[in-house]
Amino acid sequence: MTGDLVYLQDMDLVNLGLFGLFLGTFLAGTVVPFSSDVLYVAIMAVMPEKWLACLIVAVVGNTLGTISTYFVGRAGKTEWIEKIFRVKKEKVEAQQSTVQKYGPFAGLIGWVPFVGKPLLIALGFYKAPKFLTNLMIFIGIAIRFSVWTLILGGCGANNNAFSHEERIIIEQSDSVMYVCELGKDDQALRTVSVDLSNRELKSEELETLISKMMFTVQDPSQGGVGIAAPQVGVNKRVICVQRLDKEEEPFECYLNIHIDKLYGDLISGYEGCLSVPPYRGLVSRYDSVAVSYLRPGMKKVMHEKIGGYTARIFQHEIDHLDAVLYIDRADTVFVSEAWAKEREEFTYSRPEWWPR
Repeated sequence: MTGDLVYLQDMDLVNLGLFGLFLGTFLAGTVVPFSSDVLYVAIMAVMPEKWLACLIVAVVGNTLGTISTYFVGRAGKTEWIEKIFRVKKEKVEAQQSTVQKYGPFAGLIGWVPFVGKPLLIALGFYKAPKFLTNLMIFIGIAIRFSVWTLILGGCGANNNAFSHEERIIIEQSDSVMYVCELGKDDQALRTVSVDLSNRELKSEELETLISKMMFTVQDPSQGGVGIAAPQVGVNKRVICVQRLDKEEEPFECYLNIHIDKLYGDLISGYEGCLSVPPYRGLVSRYDSVAVSYLRPGMKKVMHEKIGGYTARIFQHEIDHLDAVLYIDRADTVFVSEAWAKEREEFTYSRPEWWPR
């Protein structure tokens, strides 16, 4: 297995994504000496949210490669078999009894290491029916990768997993993250965020994301009172808010947060947004809000009613999670000359590696 991984690294198949998966599983079904299982596990670890695409690509690629082995055997050229697959004629002949006993159904185990190649060649060499044999090969491979998918947590368990792009952002960002801007990063800002799954709530990625979001919102280059995960390119329901209503006005993080109810009168107030510089606008918000959320490391859903200016911050950040910006609600929007001047001393550029 170690040798397989080194080979895959050399080929850079994992970094090629679905194309690399197709190429690798196809070649593994022919004469290339590495395990398509290792490749499948590696790519599923990188893009678990695309488990169905991975499953289809792996099954199709490996089936086509494996069927080619059957047809080489069917050509009946023993010199090809020995030269291409390095399988001696005696090994093929040893499989004759298996082919006679099970016929095309032996194709169900054609993918099995060591045993499969001689058996596939024998199925072709002894002219097992083409359609039924290839159907059995397909079914066997489909079962194989379906089992791997279930083991790795596909078929729903990873639907809300951090995407491949989100993991790159979390892992490669500096402690002060790049903040998405309207007009340049609309994909992140205008996509509705989803709740974190149980798996994500326990993940190191979430711990890293929270830490970096906290650093970012408090950095002098941003100087905000709140930030939402979509603003750093991650479409999960995570926000960091300065609790101006608490002693010492701490920044706190809230997970899977939702508004339960809005209370009181609509009050107009000025707002800005780290993702819409250097504009400000006059926005009407309710003076109180009831929210439900999780706190990092806690399993119990908390409920809280918040009032005053902090309620405005919560509504603003939760809007981000629903792909709404304050300018969508503003009565007026204008350029803040003071904020524009503050930003002149800092550099705001999207990293070259940015994946979205």
